Amino acid sequence: MNSLRLIIILVLTLFLGSVSVAPLVSAQSLLPRTSPTLAVTPGVAPLIPINLTVSPVSLALETDPGVPVQSQLRIRNNSSVAEQLKITVGSFTAAESGNQPRLIEPRESDVFLTWLKFDDLDFTAASNEWTTIPFRFEPPGDAALSYYYSVVISRSIEPVKTDGQAVVQGAPALLVLTTVNSPFAKKELRLTEFSVKNPVVEFLPQEFIAKIQNSGNVHLGPSGNVFIDAQTKKDIAVLSLNPASSLILPQATREFTVSWKDGFPLKAGVVDGDEKGEVGLEFWGIQFDFSKAHTFRMGQFTAHLLMVYDNGERDVPIESFVSFWVIPWRILLVALVVGIFVLLGLRSVLAPIFKPFLRIFKKKDTTA
Repeated sequence: MNSLRLIIILVLTLFLGSVSVAPLVSAQSLLPRTSPTLAVTPGVAPLIPINLTVSPVSLALETDPGVPVQSQLRIRNNSSVAEQLKITVGSFTAAESGNQPRLIEPRESDVFLTWLKFDDLDFTAASNEWTTIPFRFEPPGDAALSYYYSVVISRSIEPVKTDGQAVVQGAPALLVLTTVNSPFAKKELRLTEFSVKNPVVEFLPQEFIAKIQNSGNVHLGPSGNVFIDAQTKKDIAVLSLNPASSLILPQATREFTVSWKDGFPLKAGVVDGDEKGEVGLEFWGIQFDFSKAHTFRMGQFTAHLLMVYDNGERDVPIESFVSFWVIPWRILLVALVVGIFVLLGLRSVLAPIFKPFLRIFKKKDTTA
């Protein structure tokens, strides 16, 4: 197998040696270095899209019944003018896919919304500065399990509208997931599917899909890894299942996608950990970075998922396996064609040398 890989890499080097790489242009060089200054009438929202950064984008709080807990969020106004902003507290649930939240407008029946308290729901965010907003979660003594809040930041006044001009409205949100400890909490995750996107691929990347259901009554997040094994080697790659520590809401199913990109060559458009995006030459819809030629992948592989979650008493492991093939058929075809031409060339070169010896053997056979 190692000899075959060496031959294929040498063939690729000869075959692609004349291909040149076009220089890359940084997208930042195309942007203006300064932003224009806008004149704004006091008490009137500017006629520009809202441009805010909220940190963090989600927050998890845990406390006991009747025990308040404090936290904060930070908002940066990225525009060149001050913004008059307001905070609206609502709730959210998981969308059908389980991967995205679905915001729910505040309802009078949602008493728990009053448990998330801000000192001031209206404030001014200075241009190009961070504003810190403290808040408290104050559950009553009879609260239990999980409550989910969406903290939406929007303009407190309507922007100026003129004929023929449209205003792009936007409102970033912070998701707050709260847990009030209860003896009735049930923490349980189930792996409903672990599969490979394509059972046979020509080149990496290869994607694995893990569908995990939260069958408990509090939000919970899985951890673990996907281990890639070859027929003769173990753990040639270790991939994180949930690097963002994403959570799954109760009775929701979330899909996690894990991608294996550590290979040579790669499909065009795939950047493997290179911030500059310089991935060698591109040809035939394939990217060749010969510094990673030692990661040439071919044959059958097995992905071993080892997932773990905390049920409140201990870590619960869940395992699953799936196999797939990497068959670089175009490279193999080129190697086969080149090999045939090499053999034909050798035959034409060696035939005149061995022809006299063949005649001698034929004469001996005739005499006998």
